[in-house]
Amino acid sequence: MKSEVSKKVVWHCNRPDFLRLQIESYFIMCEDLEELIVVNDGSSEFLRTEISEICQSHKNVRELLAPEN
Repeated sequence: MKSEVSKKVVWHCNRPDFLRLQIESYFIMCEDLEELIVVNDGSSEFLRTEISEICQSHKNVRELLAPEN
């Protein structure tokens, strides 16, 4: 029998500190979570880079880079 894959998508609202906490909390609370997708729509190059580094530091986190507005 095939098991279902559990994925979640999150936004960060230009708050890397909140994103870090959110990622850690999701993997603690959701034992069956296989992948967390972070939409990176940082409002500045600095925020985009910082959010990208946070995503890369977790093995089950995938970054989805949103186009610039």
